[in-house]
Amino acid sequence: MIDIQIDGLSRLQAYVTQLEHRLTDRTRLFSDFIAPLVAGEIAEVFETEGRGEWPALHPAYAAEKAITHPGKTILRRDDNYIQAATSTAHPGNIAHFGPSEMIWGIDGGYFEAVYGENYPEQHELGTERLPSRPVFDLITVGGRLDENIEKLTEKWVREEIAEIEGNLF
Repeated sequence: MIDIQIDGLSRLQAYVTQLEHRLTDRTRLFSDFIAPLVAGEIAEVFETEGRGEWPALHPAYAAEKAITHPGKTILRRDDNYIQAATSTAHPGNIAHFGPSEMIWGIDGGYFEAVYGENYPEQHELGTERLPSRPVFDLITVGGRLDENIEKLTEKWVREEIAEIEGNLF
């Protein structure tokens, strides 16, 4: 009986096992790649006043805001909303990254506690007295977010493969 051991086959099996494990746990993809993209898209929505789609402020409110908060654009009175929507360090931000999903949003309870109302939700959906000024819905318009997520996912996969190859071969 002859027993032949092929070290390369063992290494290949270890490579495939590690690759499978790394690519099924997308926590780093979400936290390091997708979350910054989403935060940037949301910031752009605020900076461009809904990419030019938000209704203008009521003239009386716009005049008051020009005096009390000069230079502050729509939904940027104290910047609490944009900070909650774009920064995981903000107490009003909800961000969870797990192996198979990412959750990103705003904690309406935070705004209710601070301001007595969930004004991000009111602006997102609109009310009888406030027109709808969506933030989160606008980041998915036009497919740009999906295209960028696809590119970032490809980059993440390449990085994961390169790291495993560097450790094994």
